[in-house]
Amino acid sequence: MNLDFFIKQVEKGNIPDFLVKAGIRNLCSERLKWAKKEGADGIKKHNLEWVEKLKNSPIALVPEKANEQHYEVPPEFFVKSLGENLKYSCGYWESGAQNLDESEIHMLDMYLKRAEFKDGMDILELGCGWGSLT
Repeated sequence: MNLDFFIKQVEKGNIPDFLVKAGIRNLCSERLKWAKKEGADGIKKHNLEWVEKLKNSPIALVPEKANEQHYEVPPEFFVKSLGENLKYSCGYWESGAQNLDESEIHMLDMYLKRAEFKDGMDILELGCGWGSLT
């Protein structure tokens, strides 16, 4: 059996958490052994090769699966788990936000500032989830 089979079983909820955690610990242990054997130069070489591979890979391997999974979640989930603006990409907390709603507003303000939007401009918003900026 291969790793893909086990990953699918984990995703389906067929593997108990204690076994998943044991598997993760084992993978981490193996990775540490590999890193000690390779040394700093070997790790650097591996990382550079990995970056090159990423540069030549598609941005998303199976975007249709991500879209499918996204739409399997009922809208009520997002209403209960996101802030008032239903912004699920990110918030800005360094500005002193005290809660999710504030972090969303700070992030939206940052978008406006960086895009140099001015009152009276016509703006077409594409690919922004539920239109949190509008």
